Amino acid sequence: MDKLLQMLSLARRAGKLALGFDAVGEAAQSGRAALILLSEQAAERTRRNILRIAEKRAPVLPVPYSPDALSAVLGKAVAALAVTDPNFADGIRKLLPRNDPNQGASPNL
Repeated sequence: MDKLLQMLSLARRAGKLALGFDAVGEAAQSGRAALILLSEQAAERTRRNILRIAEKRAPVLPVPYSPDALSAVLGKAVAALAVTDPNFADGIRKLLPRNDPNQGASPNL
């Protein structure tokens, strides 16, 4: 398991992830989402809706995993997840392939 998946697994065990579209939307709207991650295989509709919900609330970044790969680590097949802890969000952001610490929400995911 690579370091990014390990960090996601640790955040899950710590209760610092919101998994699935509805939970991510709720975390973003309530201001709890520090970072939103979208699977590389997320449906276009899901991608559009997450970007709309997250607008100006939390950065949205792609992760290079399918929902099945995330399921193996997180215990639930999801295309979207929100990190609700700023420290975990910073650690995960540093491990993402297109690492740009100043990157915010990207409309071109």
